Amino acid sequence: MNQTLTNATGAAQPMTDIRDIKPILPLHGVEWLPVVLVILGCILLAILAWFAWKWWKKRTKNASPIPVLLPHEQAFKDLDQLQAASDLGDKPYYFRISQILRAYVGARFHINALEMTTEELLPALKQTPLRREELRDIKAFCISSDLVKYATAEMGTKRRTADHDLVRNLVARTAEQPKAEGTKPEQTIAVDTMPQEIKR
Repeated sequence: MNQTLTNATGAAQPMTDIRDIKPILPLHGVEWLPVVLVILGCILLAILAWFAWKWWKKRTKNASPIPVLLPHEQAFKDLDQLQAASDLGDKPYYFRISQILRAYVGARFHINALEMTTEELLPALKQTPLRREELRDIKAFCISSDLVKYATAEMGTKRRTADHDLVRNLVARTAEQPKAEGTKPEQTIAVDTMPQEIKR
């Protein structure tokens, strides 16, 4: 555009302070391909997660439940296994039978018996429904077994048999009564925690 201005003398003067409008700049288009790919990826992940959840739910529903033994049932089972292991020396034998008794009273009366020393365990047992003669037998057994486990005392076959019968009788006398159908038995405590150095 060529604009002119007439001055007082009548001569045409070019206008220098007005410029033409600049042309419209083209807008760059948005790249939609990456956006679409991200959205499709999210949808695919959601579908895969849904199928994985359905598969896991079906698997857990069809899985056979693992039977949980009552504390006295687990103790009897462990005592039978210990009795069959006739090649054990006194020290590993008394470590094992002591663990069986402690695991039983721990699961039966809800105390952390496996982690307690004898000095800690005996006062804790006094807070349970155990009778005086049962407390007396447990105390006698714990003291004698500690002499084997942590000292040099040795027990003969007759004494080991007597202690085995003592623990079995304690479990039988203090076993919980059967519960009504629909109730869950209390969880037992694993007893296979014998220190490696005495498994010989």
